[in-house]
Amino acid sequence: MLGASSAQCLTKSLDIYLRSYNVDPASALFRHGMQHAEEMDLPLSLDLIPFPEHSTRQAYLDAYFTRIHVYYPITDIDDTRAMVHKIAPLPDIKSVSYTKVPLLATAYLLMSLGADEVHGAASEIGMQYLKVGAALAGHAINFPYLTTVQCLLLLAVCYRGRNKDGLGWGATGTAVRIAHSMGLHRHSAVRPSNQHGIQRRDQQLFHARIWAICCCLEKTAQLECGRPSAIFVVNTDQMMAADQKAPGHDYLMWNMALAEVQHDISTHLYGHQPGERTAKQILLDTARLDKKLLHWPNLVPAEIRPGNDILCGDDQFHLAAILSFQYHQAVIAVHRAALIQPLAALQQEIDRVLPDNDARYRLKGGEAICVSSARAVARITIELLERRIDSRLLSGGPTLLACVVLATYIVKNPAGRMQLSDLELLKAVTEWTTQCFRKTGMNEHFSKGATGICDRVIECLSRLKSAQNGAIQRLKPNDPRIPRNTSSTTSLNSQIMVDNNSLPKPSPINHLTSSSSGNSHQAGLSGASNSSPASNAMNREHSTMQIANILLDNASHTTAMGSMDDIVPDVNVLPFEGYNLEELWDWMDSGGDIGGFEKIDWTTETGFEDH
Repeated sequence: MLGASSAQCLTKSLDIYLRSYNVDPASALFRHGMQHAEEMDLPLSLDLIPFPEHSTRQAYLDAYFTRIHVYYPITDIDDTRAMVHKIAPLPDIKSVSYTKVPLLATAYLLMSLGADEVHGAASEIGMQYLKVGAALAGHAINFPYLTTVQCLLLLAVCYRGRNKDGLGWGATGTAVRIAHSMGLHRHSAVRPSNQHGIQRRDQQLFHARIWAICCCLEKTAQLECGRPSAIFVVNTDQMMAADQKAPGHDYLMWNMALAEVQHDISTHLYGHQPGERTAKQILLDTARLDKKLLHWPNLVPAEIRPGNDILCGDDQFHLAAILSFQYHQAVIAVHRAALIQPLAALQQEIDRVLPDNDARYRLKGGEAICVSSARAVARITIELLERRIDSRLLSGGPTLLACVVLATYIVKNPAGRMQLSDLELLKAVTEWTTQCFRKTGMNEHFSKGATGICDRVIECLSRLKSAQNGAIQRLKPNDPRIPRNTSSTTSLNSQIMVDNNSLPKPSPINHLTSSSSGNSHQAGLSGASNSSPASNAMNREHSTMQIANILLDNASHTTAMGSMDDIVPDVNVLPFEGYNLEELWDWMDSGGDIGGFEKIDWTTETGFEDH
């Protein structure tokens, strides 16, 4: 969870919604996960453990080629089998030439992935093979050719499968640099290039496949973490020609097409300076990407298509699941602003900025689209649990994001008619995510973080219900103000709080204001009813301070009178009231920076330290 990634900014926004219920922040649950994701303890002395005997070795290879290779076809099947069976029986493995070190590392990594697939979970023997393969990969980068690129891509798959996303990012980045130096990115199915010295058509196509895997891993990771990418052009034309495709499901082609969209989404989210685009430009870019994501699933057969019910057998289900996870993760990233911003304010701003654009209907439904993707991820995890399916292709990042989305939606809309079903989906996806992290050796505090999110949501709903019941009991039975539903209860509470002059007032902000067309306003403080304007020419630090004060006013509006047992949280006054679209976008770009909150020690509570 770094930078402006969806996991980061959505978790920070969830913290603010939780604060409005006087509930502890969720991000503090994840302060212990960085070390696992970014580091791995390797011995200084290289101990090449022996390969398994032939039958076990064959079983590991079979598991790898049937369960992982079909998604990321990094090596040639026949050549790889022959290489592993040739290296494994060698009496002195350490005597191999340095030019063969990438192949030796590849063999160990294949054993690691195969062992985990055979055991149905991250295994101890798989970790032993991974450590040897990772140590050898450190030597292999001194032989920067195709076999090293393949080795590093396998290493990235191993790392990501064990929720070591930071290490996976580094391995992928090194592979991309070597691939660039070899000219693998120059391939075109329409206009093949000879500049990298490969003349044979079959070799060109194989190189194109390796480059496509570089793109897929890099763009998925970039979308997840928000870090700068070394790949600036992604195009399916870099893949093999249509007449050269292997029969059966072409997961790599679908992935490459999705990587194109992921690349554009990352540019949309992370590639612009604050204030560079107007609200209209942001909305039009969002609509363009939403349209691409609408069309992409049509490439995939109906039985495994993301957004549909997955109807394939157990042997293919994990492949369809990871494809769906990556797709829904992209959808959530595109529409994440709609999840954060109060719905009415967003819809009014869209109507004002794009009054005649047909895309406004989906943009106005961005919150529903975002939550629908999170629900789809949760339903897939239920099937994974019921079918008892696991794979090193499946990691906890996309499901943790779904946890945050569902949690945010529930606490933002506590009276929603789908609250109970969403809560059950949240429980299911948090269970799967916790198991996923725990099985791969993640810090126990981090592993329980997803469950902690669910617990906090339940606490919010419980506090809201208790406070509402208490407010009703304190009124006389014949008092006409007795609330009869959630809406009337919160309205009553809002009136009670507004009448108390000792409280911070909710800001009287014009939700339709855009910094490109007028002034934004800051909440009044400590009983002041007037608002002070914030000039569009302000520097970013001052603007962030004002925006943070708006958040603080609204988030603390329901808790300033005392404990939650004494008042009803006013769900009609949402924490992000007062943000126009451009301000919200700048806030997300900062990774959810809340620099103006003086009452919260975000340095210690956000939990995004190095360790």
